[in-house]
Amino acid sequence: MPNHETESAAPLMFRLSTEYLFTVISSWLVPGAGHWVLGYRVRGVILGVSILGLFWMGEALALPPPDPLKPSQPLAVTR
Repeated sequence: MPNHETESAAPLMFRLSTEYLFTVISSWLVPGAGHWVLGYRVRGVILGVSILGLFWMGEALALPPPDPLKPSQPLAVTR
């Protein structure tokens, strides 16, 4: 029987590359894009849609109810 504890593979060394930097920057700019670049397409789409959907749902819920007598101002992301 092979002993899996002693026959483990050597750990991979980290090397900073342009592919790594591109993945980091794209995942920072667009939610789910890092997973997409790494090849996890479904996971990237699910993460992107869920994070952006939660953001826009929060924006929609932050709007005050319409009142024709005074102009409405959003209650969330404003200048």
